[in-house]
Amino acid sequence: MGDLRSKLALLVAGVAVLAVFGLAFSRCGRSANAFVQAGDRHLRANRLVEAEQAYERALAADPRDVRAIYGKGWAFYLSGHPELVPPARQLFQRAIDYDPDFYGGYRGMGVLLLEEGKVLAAERFLRQAHDKAPSEPSVLESLGQLYLRAERLTEAEQVYEAAVQAAPARGELRRFLADIHLRRGDHEAALDQIEVGRGSSVSGERGLYLLDEGEALIRVDRARQLVEQAEGPDDPRLDEALQELERADTVLMEASSNGFVREVQQVRDAVLEPTSERLQEELGGASAPIDAREP
Repeated sequence: MGDLRSKLALLVAGVAVLAVFGLAFSRCGRSANAFVQAGDRHLRANRLVEAEQAYERALAADPRDVRAIYGKGWAFYLSGHPELVPPARQLFQRAIDYDPDFYGGYRGMGVLLLEEGKVLAAERFLRQAHDKAPSEPSVLESLGQLYLRAERLTEAEQVYEAAVQAAPARGELRRFLADIHLRRGDHEAALDQIEVGRGSSVSGERGLYLLDEGEALIRVDRARQLVEQAEGPDDPRLDEALQELERADTVLMEASSNGFVREVQQVRDAVLEPTSERLQEELGGASAPIDAREP
């Protein structure tokens, strides 16, 4: 009888220990999830340092949480600092190693490879991401970027439309449909997509920036076209081009004031300032360049 009581006592104690461990693991999981969600919110708001800190806290609760690993890698990537690309790559690979069925690591690797110009390798990873999560908007967005880079416009349009259908409340996804119209030379249709996007909800400040950047690129391209069509310094198309560049400049200044200084400068260096300089040549220096104007 005593042996039976001892065994029962041990059984009860064992169950209690398991319950405590179960509660601890449950709380750990909930904590990691809460921190991942906070990191995602910071990421959408372009608060990259806060995002990284939230993901670190998630990883302190669960070192193998692939969502936190992927999110931290994405925060590194979005920072734009070249020295953070290798650790971002390591994090994306770790996400793949820890959970081969999770799309995030494949998407991250694909985006890094695409930026390096390694299109075939990027496509392999992005297709794997798509196989894991065929309706995930971010995967569709990145796959569309690959098709757009390769001038496969029909395929790009198809995946962008699928992204919009999968997340109709994310208005910034309309930016990518605008990119398709821009490549086809239809500026009005491109701007219409930007306006539709602005009329919807967006995923934080980063979503708003995507729409602002999209509008700026459309207007600069329209200005470039008008400058090329002009037949002398008195051609009214040059005045139209100047108006387009001024509008693009205003949009970019607003985006810069919202924290996207690095991204805005890249757009200025790549397209706005060269087009402004070309306009000044056609005008014979009659007007100050856009980059010299007072805000």
